[in-house]
Amino acid sequence: MSLFASLVTRAAPETVVAECRRCGTTVEPGTAVCATCGSEDIVRYTID
Repeated sequence: MSLFASLVTRAAPETVVAECRRCGTTVEPGTAVCATCGSEDIVRYTID
C-alpha cells in the first residue's frame, strides 16, 4: 500500500468534547451535572 493510500484510509479516532450550556465549562464526556454551576444541560460535540 502506498503512503498516500494508507493516509487516506487510516481511521482517525473521533474526539468528543462536552461542555455546560449555561456557563461554558468543559467537562468530561460522561458528566451529567456541571460542577461549576450545577446545570444538567450538558452538550456533547463529536469532532471527526
